Amino acid sequence: MLGGLFVKTKNRIKIAYDMCVKQLFSFRMSTFLMALTFVILGLVIYQYKSSYSYRMRVEESFAKPMEDVYYLLYASGNDVPDISKIDGMTGFYDPQISYNTTECINFLNEVQGGHKIGEITDGVEVFWVFGPDLDLYNIHMTESIPQEELDNTLGIRLYLSEKYKSITGLGEHYTQENWDYVVAGYFSEDSVMPAKNVTSTATQDGAYSLEYGVIEIGGLMPISQAGYFYCDPSVDSFENIRKQIVEEYARCNATCTITNVDKSITYMEKNITKALKYLVIAAILLGSSCIIVLLVSQVSNILTRSEEYGIWLINKATKKDIMWILIWQNLIKLIYSEIFAILGINLGCRFVMFSENFQNTAISHRISNRIITLNIYPAIIGVGIFIVTVSIVVPLLKIAKTEPVNLVKGEL
Repeated sequence: MLGGLFVKTKNRIKIAYDMCVKQLFSFRMSTFLMALTFVILGLVIYQYKSSYSYRMRVEESFAKPMEDVYYLLYASGNDVPDISKIDGMTGFYDPQISYNTTECINFLNEVQGGHKIGEITDGVEVFWVFGPDLDLYNIHMTESIPQEELDNTLGIRLYLSEKYKSITGLGEHYTQENWDYVVAGYFSEDSVMPAKNVTSTATQDGAYSLEYGVIEIGGLMPISQAGYFYCDPSVDSFENIRKQIVEEYARCNATCTITNVDKSITYMEKNITKALKYLVIAAILLGSSCIIVLLVSQVSNILTRSEEYGIWLINKATKKDIMWILIWQNLIKLIYSEIFAILGINLGCRFVMFSENFQNTAISHRISNRIITLNIYPAIIGVGIFIVTVSIVVPLLKIAKTEPVNLVKGEL
């Protein structure tokens, strides 16, 4: 039974394909129009989503919810208070970005040379971090020396991307004059660290990939003038924490500004959101026009060939056979158009990616692939199935209700 069904399905697909070849011009036009619709839809989705790429990059860098992450900037005063003891807020994070390493660990450049083309300047090599607490950042430790052992280990602690495992070893020391480094652990290549002050419009880096990253923890920094901190809402409200911070600064005759990361980025996106409304409206009008034209051409193409269907019925084909052949014919068009659309979308999105919305960094590539895979592909597949379904339903219903004699006469 299954063998017979397989043979029958195979024959139906072959006939459907032969029909596509026989009506080559119509097949090409339908495929082109569907592919064009999908490409337009895909590029609009990509442009819409990538317009918020700065937010995506920043979100990628924090392990905590952005709405509870703040940036404190010291403004003025003769002294800076120590606010690290305030309940409800995490440690104060102030990464110092460096592009150079000391001579004794310059051999790491052997791996760092593996950057993607054009990414070298955007892939920050070294971060100086004061204090061992890295929980705020999206850094996934895969292997590390136990804390109790680290407490008794001298030297600047190095946490390296797993890219360096082939040329380094956990616990190894590298020394030179006053410099002494120890490899304290490794983190995954998809780890990310935020840029300095993402709440400022002065830079749009957002975050840095640690695919080739090196984190140096050089001991505790007594007091920092700027940095990120996380407010745990389950411990205390931000307003209470902010009040305590301001009071601490007032005791030192100093002032500071505290900015919420999420609200700052939302404010930056105000103009983007307005502009995208017009893009969406234009895309809906253009996409709807393409879909209507496509549906009309598909339906009319099937309805004008009723005489051919009648001849098939005379030659012992069944209405069910005709229906399945038409379904497969439309599915073949859909498959071809999806393939061409995916190629066009990938080329188009790569071009858009290197525009103002994106930077040529590992994070941007990751976000771009996620938009294409999780947003665009499901959308074009769903719209394609909708077009095929709607364009085939009316002819199938009419064929089912029409007598074979009338089909032979071309009456459908």
